[in-house]
Amino acid sequence: MSREIEQYYKQIEHSLFTCPKRKRTSFLREFRGSVSAYVEEHPQATMQELQSIFGTPESIAEAFLQSDEFSTTKKVISSKRRIARIVLIAISVLVAAAVILGAVYVIGKYSYWEKKLAQEEAGEFKKENYEIVVSDISWEDALADAKAKGGKLACFESMEEYRFVLGLIAEADQVENMYYSLGGRRDSYDDTYYWVDADNKPYGKPLNGKGGWSEECWGPGEPNLIYKDRQETVVVLYYNNAEARWAWYDGSATYRNPQKTYGYIIEYRK
Repeated sequence: MSREIEQYYKQIEHSLFTCPKRKRTSFLREFRGSVSAYVEEHPQATMQELQSIFGTPESIAEAFLQSDEFSTTKKVISSKRRIARIVLIAISVLVAAAVILGAVYVIGKYSYWEKKLAQEEAGEFKKENYEIVVSDISWEDALADAKAKGGKLACFESMEEYRFVLGLIAEADQVENMYYSLGGRRDSYDDTYYWVDADNKPYGKPLNGKGGWSEECWGPGEPNLIYKDRQETVVVLYYNNAEARWAWYDGSATYRNPQKTYGYIIEYRK
């Protein structure tokens, strides 16, 4: 039950990614307290019961994002029915705006990362140490191909290296609708992601731990470990149009969406 509740919290947090981080964190802290208090008083409570009382992740997020009151969970949830009608209108407006802004994103995002690459010193990073491959193969096959070529799937050791490679992606014009496999994964029984070497052995510090530079690289609500009943166990790179930035997501090692284009990034030994 505790794992289901944690997943419930993560789904709510994912739905609140447009909310300022400070307000989102404050709300989630109070919400966790309310749920914990209820579970303590009703230890036999089920997830269905909790959602009937507190609401689904989507309805909670809708109410919170439209409410002027953030102090208590009760006030947010009580307004969700009224807010639902407002959200329907807002969605229609946002869809129309997205069509117009989409073209701006496509044009602007390429030049943005090209400028970032020009502004930062390459230092120890060299273009020939990385290869961008567009190929619809599984994460394991990408790892094997990287090893066969004398490298490994890309594992970033600093924000500077990460930004350098993003510049190479922009330079190669391989941005739109791309999912890139990176050299990060977790075990199916564990929630923590690590970089792996060419032999698929984990090393270094957790990628989704608190306080590290990589924390800000993840997308909103990521990693979420599971999506549509599919286990997500590997790290992928995708351009988040909503935030106008590249971000890390956890994805399936084998599932492929036919509407997306897949690839991977090889890092050769320096």
